[in-house]
Amino acid sequence: MAQINDVPLRFVDSLDTKKHIVLFYDDPDYAQKIEFQFIKNGLLRQESCIYASEEDPHYIIDKMITCGIDAEEFLKKRLLFVYQLGNPFECPEGPIKGAQNSIKEILSDIRSPFRVVCRIIPDVSTLEGISAEIKLEQNFHSTFNNFKGSFICPYNIQKIESTKRKEWFSKLFESHHSAIFAPKDGRGGVFDLC
Repeated sequence: MAQINDVPLRFVDSLDTKKHIVLFYDDPDYAQKIEFQFIKNGLLRQESCIYASEEDPHYIIDKMITCGIDAEEFLKKRLLFVYQLGNPFECPEGPIKGAQNSIKEILSDIRSPFRVVCRIIPDVSTLEGISAEIKLEQNFHSTFNNFKGSFICPYNIQKIESTKRKEWFSKLFESHHSAIFAPKDGRGGVFDLC
């Protein structure tokens, strides 16, 4: 497991401006440690923070508490919001519209400055899933100046569709400000992309 002084954690500890960040990982526990540190830092600065995933919110809140975040207190103060995302492919108007509806919903009550950990398409192991996710990332990044916060978009590298993986990575690099690489061995790195 990575040490507390590793590069990805030092990077999230240093964030004080709005950024669109892609997080590539192969160990979900290590990735979540990075995500929770990002959220915790925002909460300690009294920033609104959102954690949105396909997982049950109670499970996420319990994990946050275990990791030292006073989640219940920040939920009461309406600084922390934990959402369980639906499957955008179930939207009758298509996955892009379904994803846009989810984004609109989770950002509706938030105030600036804010931090968000979220990837809207839960399954990027298919061509359809990763294609929709890439399109969303590109659209979001092109309008990022309209947002007053920072975002981490997590991707388990083992679950990204494999036939065009190099192309997907390239497109994700193009639509983020920074990339965090968080491998199991803890020797991660951070790269500015623009």
